[in-house]
Amino acid sequence: MIGEKRKTGIDVIGDIPWGTHLCQFYQTEKDLIDILVPYFKTGLKNNEFCMWVTSEPLHVEEAKAALKKAVKILDDYIKKGQIEILDYSEWYTRSGKFNADEVLQGWVEKEKLALEKGFDGLRLMGNTFWLESKDWKDFSDYEAMVNSVIGKYHMIAICSYSLDRCGASEIIDVVSNHQFAIIRKRGKWQLIESSERKRMEEALRESEVKLRLMFESVTDGITVTDLDGFITALNERALGMHGFRSKDEVLGKHAWEFIARRDHYKAAAHTRRTLEQGRPTVVEYTLLKADGSEFPGEISTSLLKDAQGNLVGFIGIIRDITERKRAEEALKDSEERYKSLVTNVKLGVFRSTPGRTGRFLEVNPAMEEITGYSREELLKMNVSDLYVHPERREAILKEVASATGEATKELRFRKKDGTEIVVSDTKVAVRDNTGKILYFDGIIQDITERKLAEEREKELQQQLYLSSRLVAIGELAAGVAHEINNPLTGILGFSQRLLRKSAEETQVRDLEIICNEAQRAAKVVENLLTFARRCEPKKQYADINDILQKALELRAYELKTSNIEVDLDLDLSLPKTMVDFHQIQEVFLNIILNAEQAISETNRGGKLSIKTQPVRDYIKISFADDGPGIPAEHLDKLFDPFFTTRRERGGTGLGLSVCYGIVAEHGGRMYAKSKPGKGATFFVELPVG
Repeated sequence: MIGEKRKTGIDVIGDIPWGTHLCQFYQTEKDLIDILVPYFKTGLKNNEFCMWVTSEPLHVEEAKAALKKAVKILDDYIKKGQIEILDYSEWYTRSGKFNADEVLQGWVEKEKLALEKGFDGLRLMGNTFWLESKDWKDFSDYEAMVNSVIGKYHMIAICSYSLDRCGASEIIDVVSNHQFAIIRKRGKWQLIESSERKRMEEALRESEVKLRLMFESVTDGITVTDLDGFITALNERALGMHGFRSKDEVLGKHAWEFIARRDHYKAAAHTRRTLEQGRPTVVEYTLLKADGSEFPGEISTSLLKDAQGNLVGFIGIIRDITERKRAEEALKDSEERYKSLVTNVKLGVFRSTPGRTGRFLEVNPAMEEITGYSREELLKMNVSDLYVHPERREAILKEVASATGEATKELRFRKKDGTEIVVSDTKVAVRDNTGKILYFDGIIQDITERKLAEEREKELQQQLYLSSRLVAIGELAAGVAHEINNPLTGILGFSQRLLRKSAEETQVRDLEIICNEAQRAAKVVENLLTFARRCEPKKQYADINDILQKALELRAYELKTSNIEVDLDLDLSLPKTMVDFHQIQEVFLNIILNAEQAISETNRGGKLSIKTQPVRDYIKISFADDGPGIPAEHLDKLFDPFFTTRRERGGTGLGLSVCYGIVAEHGGRMYAKSKPGKGATFFVELPVG
């Protein structure tokens, strides 16, 4: 039942809590008036919504008249909507017959409406004189149902039964379906408790015995105080905890005498909070023993109420937390050392959940520095949110979960500003004693610079290898060119001389072939000598964008006639750098010409996208065409001397080799990327300086 007590106005009953269900046995109209008039008068005065359902011998008008004698402003209450007095036919049998569910639901709705209108609850009464014998069983079941559920509501209900219409069995039914029954005996109203209530009281007594046994057997100390804080009861554990031998040494003393004086302000605040919240509250104190020594304790304080719901004192549950505090101090010391280590280390340290995405649980300052995100931002993110390739997360977690120790992977992370970095990610799965993964602990190291240095993998070695090949081939080419050049000069001179003297058509045609082929061979020799001579670049400050645009102007006509669109994305903030203008222009022209030839193979025109941009301490120039692309097996040979895929169209395989050498002599690098069917991109990187 809801614990708040309400005045009934009936002397024999007194105050009762919400949820009380009682009955009145009457014989005369006066019996009804004696009980119900003070009952409803008190309800109106106490801001309750009242419903009086009448039947013989007291009908609506008689009920109003009787109540008005005691409540002069009854009409005002009726107008205000605080009381309804109606005939049973308007409530119990309004649908033509009695329906238990309909009537019970009606009371519930009335209670809800009363509370919504600001009343404290519902006070009701229903006279059962209208009941016929055929309805008795249904009504008795209804009363039992009311008795079982009324405790959930702000309701007080009286049901009136005529003694003249009730036999012994009916009286037994009525009493068993109500918590109390009132009946006039020898001119006085008397209270009869139901057998169910008596059983409840017996059960309560048994529970009190069990409570006493539990009171003495629990491992925590328990004290009971009155409202002023004086100890009225305590168990043996509380006695021993404070170092006393006899309860007489403690009973009657104020509870604060066993709390260090410096914590008395805590005790006052604790008591006040318990009263305000109406539920147990817990506070740590420094407690005192009989010899004056101190120990740390934890007290949970609850309100103590009597059977009527009145506050009579407090219950304190005391726990000695000495060992716990020692453990906490040791843990705190350990955590401080760990925190100091994690905070100061330059490696990113994190903890994450074991789920598919892995939410960050904690990160150290180095993680903030590495990723560019604040700790608060990271704790709202998943680890996979940093992945450039998040689809790898599940495979990585499977490896970590199956590993007996730690697992290390190289991953690409995207920082808050969009920059991509390479990290070494070391994880270890932390498990419980069943083997279930609780979380992952991880260490992140930014290895971007190291990876770049390694790539520089390797590229410098490749450049040295290629340069040494170029030097060797250049020396060979120079020697071969000189040896071939002399006989070629003779062949070309004598064939031209014979051509001028000959008049026979067949001889002229043969001599022309000899002369053309000799000239073609001479051109190859000339290219060999150019490749072999490799003069030092004459450097001066120049604008790479300017060199690029002049190279495009030289090929503008051919690009237009080949239906090739040029898309320029030039960074105007590029710094000037020391280069040989003509040599770099030759490099750009060669790459543009290669792109033209590649796009022309598609017979549909195409697009050449050229972009310049500063990257750290160098300038990066890219040439991307949408031609057929370069087969993977050819990529590593592109810059080899004499390697060409266009030999049938006059290609010598020296163009890209010469370009590679020029860029290398400028301290830069040149490379290509391609996927067959998706075009090719050539990159030139020149140092700023």
